[in-house]
Amino acid sequence: LYKNKGDLVQAESYFRRSIKANPKDLGPYLNMALMFSADENYKEAEKVLKKAIKVAPRSALLHGHLGAILQDQNRLKESMEEMELSKDLNPANPKIHNNLGVVYQRQFQPDKAKESFEKALEMDQKYMEPKRNLARHWNIMGDAEKAEESWKAIREEHPKSWEDAREFAEFYIDHERSPEALEIYQEFEDVENAQVLSSIGGSMQIIGETGKGEDILRKAINVNPSFGGAWFQLVPAMELDELEASIPKMKQGFEDPKIIDQNKQMLNFALGRALERLKKPREALKYLVKANDLKRHSYDYSTEQEQKEFLGIKRAYNKGFAERWQGKGHDDPMPIFILGMPRSGTTLTEQIISSHPEVFGAGELHNMASLERRIYRKKSDLTYPQSLALLDEENFKDIGKDYCKQVREHSDTARFITDKMPHNFLRLGLIRTVLPDAKIVHVNRDPRDNCWSIFKQNFGGYHPYAYNLKELGEYHLMYQDLMDHWREVYPDQFYEIEYEQLVANPEEETRRLIDYCGLEWHDDCLNFHKKDRAIKTASRLQVRQPMYKTSVAAWEPFRNEIRPLLQALKME
Repeated sequence: LYKNKGDLVQAESYFRRSIKANPKDLGPYLNMALMFSADENYKEAEKVLKKAIKVAPRSALLHGHLGAILQDQNRLKESMEEMELSKDLNPANPKIHNNLGVVYQRQFQPDKAKESFEKALEMDQKYMEPKRNLARHWNIMGDAEKAEESWKAIREEHPKSWEDAREFAEFYIDHERSPEALEIYQEFEDVENAQVLSSIGGSMQIIGETGKGEDILRKAINVNPSFGGAWFQLVPAMELDELEASIPKMKQGFEDPKIIDQNKQMLNFALGRALERLKKPREALKYLVKANDLKRHSYDYSTEQEQKEFLGIKRAYNKGFAERWQGKGHDDPMPIFILGMPRSGTTLTEQIISSHPEVFGAGELHNMASLERRIYRKKSDLTYPQSLALLDEENFKDIGKDYCKQVREHSDTARFITDKMPHNFLRLGLIRTVLPDAKIVHVNRDPRDNCWSIFKQNFGGYHPYAYNLKELGEYHLMYQDLMDHWREVYPDQFYEIEYEQLVANPEEETRRLIDYCGLEWHDDCLNFHKKDRAIKTASRLQVRQPMYKTSVAAWEPFRNEIRPLLQALKME
């Protein structure tokens, strides 16, 4: 009852009293874990489930839920072990087969994933989740036609499901079919649900319908004034006088007795960004630290473990490896990779390049990361990246071919297709190995501005380093060190552009960039803000404006407040 009312503190207290009174009753453990998980507090959910498993070590249900929690933390190997154990304990449960399929999908084992989803459907034809996962499978595999057919069938079964409609609309956006996405959104514009309206408003911003998006976000706030997600997306678009008037309304949202941690996070992020725009740095930082503390609490992360991962990459992709495999991958010049830290200017750079009529901007693609996971699965005691030693020339060529085949689904006519997944900086060695003719553009930004911009952002996906100033600075140093390594191992084999130089000298820097990409000059590249395309990143509003310099030295007013970051960066 307390959980349903949104009073999570009282709900947790009740669950713990219930466990103390009857420690063998699994219900309170499971309900408390699900409550923590729904609030993105994965660490606490994991602790509760592990305690429950000590009570009932052969519970397929508990092992399955633990596998799902580990998957949410991107701990895929551990998740797989729990899911496999769950299946062995209860092989007749369709939900277990479906969940196992999701882990296979995340590890880019498409055949096993598809088999698991189909097995789940064979057991229960009315079970919707494997149908959705099969639609996702076809999309991942680059079969847009089958994916679209699957989503249409799902919507016919559940025409009033917002989640199905939302995902189908996102499919259309990803395939540059915004009119079809708009038709879906229009079905739900009159609902009195802040979460739905906030999602529609944000999506309108993505496809360039910014005015309409703002109107829908305001409607979401009218429905639920404490819904932080709507405020967070609206704040960057507000005029300063409206922003000033909105501060008390946002603060009042914390008084909502039903507010959950996720909404508190978003309200704190929104207030931090609003107060920064109003030039109130101390008060802004207070709310940003609260927001990041709430987010950081949900992750199990250590700089020391991350350092080991980075070191493993450097050891595997050494000079000897680079020399041995130079020029032996798949010889397709179509991809242009744009990489660097998040919030470094990768979206701006892609918008400039993709404004050229011979280029299609595909956005942040997960394809290279998915293909990289193939290397994890080699039958050996070695783990990636050490398992690279087991691959031969044909393996590397196949990875490059498969990447190009998948990405080509975004456009079958463009001469070049951009992939601006920032964290591909971790895979620069793999990219250069499997696609020796691809263009690679590294976007560099002043570490202080870069990290400050990250700290203000509530990311989707897995960015556990981003929510603590000291850890963020340490991660940026690891990134800098890895880029130094790539410069040494692959000299003159990728292009580097400085964000500050780009905004200071846009035409000169843009001409150099376009020339590196092997393109003839086109004036549209200077008018990038007029490009009509979907932009899903946090920079979607900024890159629809002409070039501006106000983001340079944005960290400076916070110098005294962000000392842990400056110390970690060794820039104090």
